[in-house]
Amino acid sequence: MKGLNVSELFDLSRWRSIEIENTKIPQKYQKLHQILRVNSHQQKRSFESERNVLIETLRHVPLGQLTKDQLTFLYKLSIADAIGQESIDTIEDGLYKNVIDVATSTDEIWEISQKLTAGIDKSNQIEEALTECVVEEKYELDNEILMRVGFNWPCYNGKHKGFQELG
Repeated sequence: MKGLNVSELFDLSRWRSIEIENTKIPQKYQKLHQILRVNSHQQKRSFESERNVLIETLRHVPLGQLTKDQLTFLYKLSIADAIGQESIDTIEDGLYKNVIDVATSTDEIWEISQKLTAGIDKSNQIEEALTECVVEEKYELDNEILMRVGFNWPCYNGKHKGFQELG
């Protein structure tokens, strides 16, 4: 990851708010965890409904809308681990395929939930800090493509001097 530019970071913050927080993914993890915790200590209560709601929500998170750098950033914040296909696999493995015991599955769901919440909190802090000191540029595109080009220092060899200046 070479790094996100400010615009990508702001876009990612808006995406996170819409696709993760507005769809209440953290709360859905917590609700599933609560039912599993009760099941591990006392009466058995069905968790199918909560599991299905969470998994269906996770399936509709549009990770394909993100750039490679944005997705990498979400992994660094431990957010992507909780919203992609990997998280669905972890939930299904823990609850159905490789069930060790309910307590272990409960702990796995709790860990995912806590990492997701901590990642969202970090992302919110970054967004708040940037909002106070950065003005986001808006581009008007008339059926055109805006592309960011980056160059590593070694690309300058005398022949392509103009490329370095354009970057």
